[in-house]
Amino acid sequence: GEEWLGLVLRSLTGLYLAGGKPLEARTYGKELYEFDRSFNGNPFARLHNLLLVGEVYRVAGDINKSIELYRLAVERIRQEPQLDVVLTAIPLNGLAAIYLQIGDPTAAVKKSREALEFLDNNPDSLSEYVRVNVLSNYGTALWELSRFTLAESILLEALYLEERLRGYTATYFTITNNLAGVYFTLGQPKKAKAFFEIMLERAEKSIGRDTELFAMLLANLGETFSELGDHKQAIEYLEQALLIVETLFQSDDRRVG
Repeated sequence: GEEWLGLVLRSLTGLYLAGGKPLEARTYGKELYEFDRSFNGNPFARLHNLLLVGEVYRVAGDINKSIELYRLAVERIRQEPQLDVVLTAIPLNGLAAIYLQIGDPTAAVKKSREALEFLDNNPDSLSEYVRVNVLSNYGTALWELSRFTLAESILLEALYLEERLRGYTATYFTITNNLAGVYFTLGQPKKAKAFFEIMLERAEKSIGRDTELFAMLLANLGETFSELGDHKQAIEYLEQALLIVETLFQSDDRRVG
């Protein structure tokens, strides 16, 4: 009975998080965390729960609690012999994401490098999937530190790895968006434009038009056309992005109502 309770709480937490409902996810995540503390279950499941709840708190904006849980996850991996040390890269990457969120790219770079060291020293099939997210945060942090050449190299590595492992996913297009941002910051709007146009075509076929991510790509392409002086085309793309976002918010309002 207790194992099933943990499974239900974990599923609800994950579904609300994936559905863009971090406050609801936090409600179930808190119950999941308390359940986990009182039930000495499978160490892999307990670690998964801890990482999930840490991410929920991060997305919900409770940064201190998220940091606490990710640090606890690092300690748990070190202390539990059944857990592979390569898993340490996951909470370290979670900490890197937090530092990016609160505007501390220097700390994010440090945690990303620590995570990459674990992956490099313990290569296996899991490490490549984890590496994509680590590289994504690492490249973004480098971008924010104005280390553009290295940021481009790291983000390209993440992009090609994600494409090989999973194809055109939301993660793939998030990396794409950041990479195009690097080109834009470098004063290369034509390169950013070419990048966005290719990605838009791929995104429409894989994740669909009616998504926030697709709207973000449209908006960024619009900004790029504006930078190039083509204001008519810029307005067209920005209006398309606005329409998608408004439609999505209206759908959310109807579900809440």
